Amino acid sequence: MMKTAIFMICLLSQALFATEAPVILDVRTPAEFAHSHLKGAKNLDYKDPKFAEWVKQLDPGKPYLIYCRTGNRSGQAIELMQSLGFKDLKNLGGVGDAAKTLAVKCEGKTDQCS
Repeated sequence: MMKTAIFMICLLSQALFATEAPVILDVRTPAEFAHSHLKGAKNLDYKDPKFAEWVKQLDPGKPYLIYCRTGNRSGQAIELMQSLGFKDLKNLGGVGDAAKTLAVKCEGKTDQCS
């Protein structure tokens, strides 16, 4: 009985840790990102003409959590990423909402999520 319980715990642990951590993308401008961003976020400026090129270099099999200032650019970024075959995408809205949703602090020139 004890061996079965330990085996089940091992299987559950493997399933839980097999899930990849999501990549947090901030699609605001570099200036907005420098002002304040979620700790650990990567910056890909949606307004930059090379945005689609940069996205093509990302792994479409990973999960992505995407935010901007209000949720508009992140929504547009998600549409583009879906057209390129990305499946696991979530729009977190604005930076403040994203920070609350993920319970993550902001960093940059200010630690205020704005």
